Amino acid sequence: MEGDDLNEIIAQLEAKASRGHGMFGIYQGKDFEAGSFIKANNHGLMLFALELLKAAKKFEDKVECEDYPILLGRHENWIDENSEILIGHITPIREASVVSEIFERKETLVDRMLPVGCFLVLLFLIIVLITGLVTIGKHVFE
Repeated sequence: MEGDDLNEIIAQLEAKASRGHGMFGIYQGKDFEAGSFIKANNHGLMLFALELLKAAKKFEDKVECEDYPILLGRHENWIDENSEILIGHITPIREASVVSEIFERKETLVDRMLPVGCFLVLLFLIIVLITGLVTIGKHVFE
């Protein structure tokens, strides 16, 4: 995207987004699989997008040798004060990113035997419980 296109989009978003009505926060999910999530209203999403577009504009304006971070407005009033994750800056990288392959873990014998072992331990505990209750019942009712 060219600088003029970015300026036009930034100007449009600044005109539409109301800072007083925006709410945006990033939170950590309870479950590791769920990961992090964003809780925001429409204005908050537009304001965050505006911050990212401004950072992209600053990135284009920087000289090639400058690699210091691009600061984001993390103390804005539209960012939720209870947000668990605050993004303070963007560190520019110039080289192309390398996508690593997803490591697929092979199922081992231990992985296959774990459910069987848990079932056997549970079965053993149930048998011990029933035997104990029967023994107690025989002594009480004799």
